Amino acid sequence: MNARKMIWPALCAVALTGLAGTRHAGNPVFTGLEGRILAEYRGAMRVPVEGLAFARESLVDIDQWPDMTEDVKTHETGLKLANGENARTVTSADAETADTHFRWMREYGVDGVFLRRSLYDAASSDRAWSAKVLKAALSGAAKNGRAVAVVWDLTGFDPAKDDCRALIADWKYLVDAVRVTSFGEKNLYLHHRGKPLVAVSGVGAKDALADVSAGHLAEFLDFLRGDPEYGGCSVMLGVPYGWRGLGDGCEGDAALHALIRGADAVFPRTVGCFSAANPSEMDRYAALVAGDIAWCAKAGVDYLPLVHPGYSHRNASRQTRDRFAAEPIAGVPRAAGRFYWNQIQRAVAAGAKGLYVASFDGADEGTAIFKTADMPPVGRDLALIGMDGQPSDHYLFLTAEAKRLLAGERAPTQEGELPVRTFVYTGNPFATHQFYADPSARVWNGRLYVYPSHDIDPPRGCDFMDRYHVLSTDDLVHWTDHGEILRTTDLPWGRPEGGFMWAPDCAFRDGKYYFYYPHPCESKWTHSWRIGVAVSDRPDGGFKDAGWVPGLGGFGLIDPCVFTDTDGQSYMYVGGAGKLYQAKMKANMVELEGDAEEITNVDDFHEGPWVFRRGEWYYLIYPDNRDYQNRQRYMMSKAPLGPWENKGVFFEPTGCDTSHGSIVEFKGEWYFFYHNCVVSGRGGLRTLCFDKVEFNDDGTMRIVGQTRREREQFWKGE
Repeated sequence: MNARKMIWPALCAVALTGLAGTRHAGNPVFTGLEGRILAEYRGAMRVPVEGLAFARESLVDIDQWPDMTEDVKTHETGLKLANGENARTVTSADAETADTHFRWMREYGVDGVFLRRSLYDAASSDRAWSAKVLKAALSGAAKNGRAVAVVWDLTGFDPAKDDCRALIADWKYLVDAVRVTSFGEKNLYLHHRGKPLVAVSGVGAKDALADVSAGHLAEFLDFLRGDPEYGGCSVMLGVPYGWRGLGDGCEGDAALHALIRGADAVFPRTVGCFSAANPSEMDRYAALVAGDIAWCAKAGVDYLPLVHPGYSHRNASRQTRDRFAAEPIAGVPRAAGRFYWNQIQRAVAAGAKGLYVASFDGADEGTAIFKTADMPPVGRDLALIGMDGQPSDHYLFLTAEAKRLLAGERAPTQEGELPVRTFVYTGNPFATHQFYADPSARVWNGRLYVYPSHDIDPPRGCDFMDRYHVLSTDDLVHWTDHGEILRTTDLPWGRPEGGFMWAPDCAFRDGKYYFYYPHPCESKWTHSWRIGVAVSDRPDGGFKDAGWVPGLGGFGLIDPCVFTDTDGQSYMYVGGAGKLYQAKMKANMVELEGDAEEITNVDDFHEGPWVFRRGEWYYLIYPDNRDYQNRQRYMMSKAPLGPWENKGVFFEPTGCDTSHGSIVEFKGEWYFFYHNCVVSGRGGLRTLCFDKVEFNDDGTMRIVGQTRREREQFWKGE
């Protein structure tokens, strides 16, 4: 009989042994693959025992830079950020980092991880590094109630020198020394079909264990299923994406099919095999998943499709190849998350009941879904992928939506569209997924909209600010972030280097929404400010550049506010650098009716004017110049263009070196929207807040109190 045909009969004969007498704990918390989102955990973030991490840019072996806003332990590097600060990094071997990672998994619906083991991990006599990573990961999993399982990656397997029997010793080490199947107070090791699940990836692949009869693979699999002490396991195989047809990276022998039929589950290794560049690629991916599911259903094998956010292996490949032969940066572009989300939707539509995510932390291959910096370190020959302007948790957010999609708790989006982010108010700051500042609040058709500026991390003052967003709510509790509505690259007239998108506002007239914002038109930004205008037929997006307001511009002309009175007449207020101007607007909402006039009697004006009306009184609020801890002052008038009378301070400093806000009436109550920096502890990285405004009988304002929710562990501000 062909030796390859003998692989699984012997295996299945001993598989009936069961769990009795094994070293694995019983009563597992996590059983089965259905409804699960399971991510590969690579432990890819490394630092040397001594000295700087990435002492020079040529040593960088990752293509993504982790966002460290929430990390409590970081390490110095030899790299620089765009703002000139020294870059810091994290390591997978630190318990603090693993705790953060597994907390994110809990918060975003990732059920657990497959802890990746390489051939080197299994064969190395010095397991110090991998042992630290395992210990940290298991601790993080226990603290956050996440499942763990083990996957061995056979990439680079050489039958001439490699032997799968080394994995037997590694599994014994994991079970006995690490206690991977019995760690913690509860059994968090992932079980499938009533047994601990272990995975072997690269089976049948040309870049791994191509010949499935070689390398003593059968002996290893027999051991996992049948050993009386360490066996009793379910087995999942990671195979090439062309496994059904025995092509496309596959070894091309029908013995692979026999091997898969004897397994409990299978997943295809599709990283780098599809792209977002061609829409037909997703049709091909959907057909692959549907065909795989049908084949596996007939064979009685469970199936997890693999989804990944993109692929980039430039810097790691430069460590082993000539720099000119290295792989390109962003070899499989992420398309701002559309590539990842399209795979998720297509897989679920094809009938997938669970997902294998590659990967949670694979920064070395550009596949990580963990929180990633949009402004990574810079260098002469350093290339790292960012976030396409998305929040650092964008891919975790999409993963959470994938969990809801699997559970039938949300509908699919239209092809090419991303899910809209929603969140619930739990106190101030109320929107912490992005660094937003300078909120302008408006109410249209019973819904409240907030138009903030956007701080970029790392900040250089306010120089890098870019990409306006809009948020909305109909009850101040349930919020929607509608996403980006405008960025500097949308402006043919804007500053070539971008940045400097400061405090905006929005107005409505005759079925159109007009978005106003300050932005310089030259590289020398200080004297080239303009008030830009973008127009849409809806308040939550679709804005298109409409040029700028003529007659306004130059030094310090920033922070526009457009107030529309009850008679439909609109007025613009603008100012900075201690100068405040007001003007009547034409009906076209782009031009001024006459010249802007300066308000000269204002007390200690800094910037950021805002005008609103309450009854017969008009109010003009603004931040003052108090020692970089601005207070909010206000003036009152009986007419929209004054004369204005100073009334004093109504809002004390927030601890941030700037203050900027807006006041709006919503459902019979008045609210002040503002920012602070309690999350970051840095004045250039701010978050949004709002509190109630109360008035005295004579119309004057009372001091607005600042409320704040319970402090999170990772908050850095006071």
